[in-house]
Amino acid sequence: TITDNTFQGTGLGNVGINVTALGPSSYLIDNNVMQHNNPVAAMRFFLASNSATTISNNTIGGATAGNISNSISGGNANYGIQTTSATVNITNNLIRNIDGNGNGAVVTSGGILVSGSTGVNTIARNTIHSLRNTVTGGSAGAFYGLSINLPATANIVERNFIHSCSVNSTITAYQIWGISHASGT
Repeated sequence: TITDNTFQGTGLGNVGINVTALGPSSYLIDNNVMQHNNPVAAMRFFLASNSATTISNNTIGGATAGNISNSISGGNANYGIQTTSATVNITNNLIRNIDGNGNGAVVTSGGILVSGSTGVNTIARNTIHSLRNTVTGGSAGAFYGLSINLPATANIVERNFIHSCSVNSTITAYQIWGISHASGT
């Protein structure tokens, strides 16, 4: 359980909260505030496929533009929440004011990225806004407000609010998506 923490200041490294687990576990990540830092991913979870994680009521990014900023350019990425190989319940999170310079041929910026799950997932009532990426050279990548790659189970993705996100790029093939749904139901 990781609850009621404030992560503030520069130099927090690449990830504010990072959880890696190989065996079955349950995690609760609730009511944390993360601002004024330089992460690649504010919250990142690499968990066994039989793990369950609840990520709720967190605030990533402060009230001003560029509150979380990654000035490293190149094939890096900036994510608010990233999960891999876990059943997730991601609700009522606020992800805002993240600036990046990623220019790789991948998803270089995103609010919430979920992949590798084997169970039933809920992603609901999250607000993602004012995420910006500036691309200078490099390859045509993508921005996804919400990127989901889920199993064919009874997943619920509802009432998420994604707005005011932007990419500044001269690469015409660069993509910007509110929700990218790669697989699942």
